[in-house]
Amino acid sequence: MKKKYTAENPLKEFGPGLKSKSEDNTTHAKAGGWRSKNARIHRVDWIEPETFRLWSNVAFRGYAVKTTKAGKIVGAGEDQSFRGRNTQRNPTFVETVYFCGTREGETSLLLTLELPRKDPNAFAEMRIPGSITKNGRSRTIVMPWLVDGLLRRYVQQDRRRAVALGRRHGHYRDPRWHKITDHRVKRGKLEVQIDGRRTWVSHDDVRGPARQWLLAETDDGWEPAMMWLTESGLPADQRNMIKVIQRATERWDIVCKAAGFTGAVPYPTAKTLRYSFALNWLIAWHRVIDEELGSPPAVYSPSRYEDAYTAVQWQLGHRDLQTTMDAYLLAVKGLRGVNIFREATFKSVYEALHSRHEGVLPGLDCREGTT
Repeated sequence: MKKKYTAENPLKEFGPGLKSKSEDNTTHAKAGGWRSKNARIHRVDWIEPETFRLWSNVAFRGYAVKTTKAGKIVGAGEDQSFRGRNTQRNPTFVETVYFCGTREGETSLLLTLELPRKDPNAFAEMRIPGSITKNGRSRTIVMPWLVDGLLRRYVQQDRRRAVALGRRHGHYRDPRWHKITDHRVKRGKLEVQIDGRRTWVSHDDVRGPARQWLLAETDDGWEPAMMWLTESGLPADQRNMIKVIQRATERWDIVCKAAGFTGAVPYPTAKTLRYSFALNWLIAWHRVIDEELGSPPAVYSPSRYEDAYTAVQWQLGHRDLQTTMDAYLLAVKGLRGVNIFREATFKSVYEALHSRHEGVLPGLDCREGTT
């Protein structure tokens, strides 16, 4: 810059002694180091695991809340007046986003044939086809056994009832439907034959509109291949599935304010859930690396934990590693400063986050009066 080779420094330098004031006149200290001009260092829109659980119970299962003397929102048992719809489908959809880090648009277009095969291990692998990803590139994600179990329970219970209703009303006799007459998994990719044709079509080439008009054969007969169905047994519109989280948060906001909570009600979004997943994974991977390599150095070294960021990059579907590091590196460096990676539970991690960052969602507690 001094020799005028560039108009401005593309990497901004800042140190622990530098401070800045925001529009509300609040002073913020910055951690030292270098960062890209586009790095998001003040992003703290994660949600604590307990807050997520309470939010989910209120939005999808009809739980009531109350405000304690300490100013926290806690669960207050089930709300008998709750008359929710799709009470198994919608929370299962949200749990998938939260525990797998998938985008809501990707999650809304999954096929039942794309579910991972049953695996006795704690995690299963599922391939997200490029036809439904944001950047058009396929990737294999890790799915916790909890989500795999919830998805299969939904398929066997509420979804099966919806399919039975669809058959009763003749919804699957429309000539626009196409039948998957055979399918196989080859080199990790799902391939299908449609309407008896011998040509194998990869699911990387089956896009959203085409997915909604596919039928798969089961022991009970033909049914939609799409994972998420309406109560009448038809494929759920992608736009409606994307709005599931928004509607849940709107109900959550109403219930919290009705309970007399005067603080800023946390407003989780799909990006909140995805960001929280990534942070959880980074914390877990850092601990694994520290256990393998020994005590961490006094000065945080991103290269030491490159495998952690690479794992999160692949799970989230980021195009390059730098995108992942720009979004999460400084948040993780802040956590290292309070040594919370040595703790045994994620609860302590989020407590430290809450005490260290003013912008973290307000503390809530879902243990009282809930199960």
